[in-house]
Amino acid sequence: MTHKFYVVDLIRKKPNLKYLVILAYRVDVQIDVTTKGLLSVSEVPSAAMKRLEEAARWTLDEYESVIA
Repeated sequence: MTHKFYVVDLIRKKPNLKYLVILAYRVDVQIDVTTKGLLSVSEVPSAAMKRLEEAARWTLDEYESVIA
């Protein structure tokens, strides 16, 4: 099962810099989940995909703070 989402800009809160321009960078995220055993691909719970998306967004927030 594949889940896709995007963030409009990697650095949403840009600092006021005098000599450096930080452009907007769109981030496309794709989460692929494969299952084995008794579950088929269509049986991946939507709650699990939502938790994976939250984890991905949390990681992007960390990257944003490091870059900014």
